Amino acid sequence: MGFWSKLFGGEKTEKEPETRAPEAAPAPGGGKKSPEAAFVEWCLAEIRKHPDVERAELGEGPSLPVSIWKRGSDGTHTMFLKNTFVETRELPPADKLAALKRLLINVERSGEKRDWHDVIDSFVPLLRAATFAASIRGDAPPTVTRPFVPFLSVFLGLDENERIGYTTQKELDEWGQSADTAFAHAFENMQRHVAATSANGTDVALYDEHAPYPIWHVVSNDSYETSRLVLPGYLASFRGKVAGNPIAIAPHRSLLVIAGDAEPHAIARLAHMAEKEFQASPRSVSPAVYTCDEAGHVVPLRLPPEHPQHQLVERGHYLLALDIYGEQKTELEERFQRQSVDVFVASFMLFENDLTKKLTSASTMTQGVPTLLPETDLIVLVSDSMEPLRVPRAVVLELLPECFAPAPEYFPPRLRVVGWPTPARLVELQRWATD
Repeated sequence: MGFWSKLFGGEKTEKEPETRAPEAAPAPGGGKKSPEAAFVEWCLAEIRKHPDVERAELGEGPSLPVSIWKRGSDGTHTMFLKNTFVETRELPPADKLAALKRLLINVERSGEKRDWHDVIDSFVPLLRAATFAASIRGDAPPTVTRPFVPFLSVFLGLDENERIGYTTQKELDEWGQSADTAFAHAFENMQRHVAATSANGTDVALYDEHAPYPIWHVVSNDSYETSRLVLPGYLASFRGKVAGNPIAIAPHRSLLVIAGDAEPHAIARLAHMAEKEFQASPRSVSPAVYTCDEAGHVVPLRLPPEHPQHQLVERGHYLLALDIYGEQKTELEERFQRQSVDVFVASFMLFENDLTKKLTSASTMTQGVPTLLPETDLIVLVSDSMEPLRVPRAVVLELLPECFAPAPEYFPPRLRVVGWPTPARLVELQRWATD
C-alpha cells in the first residue's frame, strides 16, 4: 500500500477499569468465571425473582441483551446489561442492585397505557449516536428520531424521574400525534429547564480557571449535558464568552465542553479531550469537534488545510465515522442474515499516511457483488481480471452514475452499487487511480 498503513479496522473498544472481580464464581470444569459472566448470572437470578417476570434468557451480542417475558403480556422486553456492568463494576452490591432495579422499571411499565396529556411535559430531546436506536430497540417498535449532524441523531425521550425512556412511533400513533408536535414540546421543555439552571447559576462554569482562554463546561448534572447542543442557539449563545466562534465537544452524555476557535491551543485541547473521553466511556456520543455557523446552527468544525490543528480536528470526524459505520455494518449484517438478503455491507476503512499522518477513508466495490457503500474518500474497485483501483469517490460517482442508486433508508448514508464500469470507463478510472 505504499506509504499508507491501516489505522483501524473494527469497532471502538471500551477501555474498562481493572477490578478485583468480587462476584467471580467457580466455572464448570474449575477456574473462575469472568466478572462479566458472573455479573450476568447474578442479574438473571435477580430479574427472575421479579413478580412481573415469567422468564428471562440471555441472548447473543456484545451489549449483553436479556429477553424478558412479562406475565400476562404478549411478546418480550429486551434489556441490555453491558453498560450497567461497566458503570457498576467497582461499586458495592447494593449499588449494583439499585442500577438493575432502575432497568427493571422499563419492564414494570411496559404495556402501560399512558395518555398524551400524561407525557406532554416529559418529552426531552436526547443527543445520541445515529446507530443507538438499533442497540435499544430489540423487538420493540422503531424509536422516534431525526438526524442532527453527520452520524448523530436527536431521539425523542421521556423523562420519567427514575429513568429516561425513548418514545416509539407506535406510541405517537396511538396518541394521534405527529413527531413534529412531540419534538416541539420536547424542545420547549428543555429550553425551560436550561433557562432555569442558567438563572440559578447551575448550568455552566469555567472548566479551567487558569487556562489562557475561556473554556466552559456544563455542570448541571441532570443527564442532559450533551443534549443542550441540539437546542437552537445554545452553542451560539457563547459568542462573546469565548475567544472567537464557539466550538464544543460532546464525547459522552454527561460532558459538554465549550471554548473558542481563535486559539489553536484551545482547539487542540478540546480535540484531544474528545477522543480520550469518547474512547473511555460506555455511553459515548462523539470524538469530533463542533461549531456553529452564522445562523447559529451546530455544524462539524472544519479547518483549512493550512491551519495547525487541521489534521487533529479531521481525525475526530474520521474516528466518529469509523465507529458509527462499524456499528451500522454489524446491525445491517445481522438484519440481512435474518431476512436472507444477499447484500454485502462494505466496511469504512481508515488509513494513515506513514509520513504525513494524514488520514484517508476507503471502501470496496467488487464486480458482480451487490453492495452498500459508506461515504469514503476513496472507492476501491475490485475484480479478478485486474489489480484493485483506488479512485477518489467524487470521480467514481461522476464517471459511473449508472452504477449507483440512492439508499435513503440508511443513516448514516450509504450508496447502493447496481452495476460495473465498462472497459472504456475502467481505462478512464485508471488515470485517476491513487497508490
